[in-house]
Amino acid sequence: MKAKVGPAVIAGLPRLLTTVQVAEALGVDSSTLSRWRSRGVGPRVYWLGKASPRYREQDVLEWVDAQYARRGTPRDVLTRHQSPA
Repeated sequence: MKAKVGPAVIAGLPRLLTTVQVAEALGVDSSTLSRWRSRGVGPRVYWLGKASPRYREQDVLEWVDAQYARRGTPRDVLTRHQSPA
């Protein structure tokens, strides 16, 4: 059986991710990304065709960083929700 190989990375081109890949990385359902797209929120999306949304990996990472910047770093969030010892 052949091992499944991901898309080749070509120097100078951004890595484009599918809705399923981004949803898995963010821990949300694909339908959540679809809903975010329709509302104009979430990571920036690029359309390769009528039914082919793609996300630049760097845009997804920047969007995640922006969410933490607005809501506090992960450490801040954990500290606020921990009960006193």
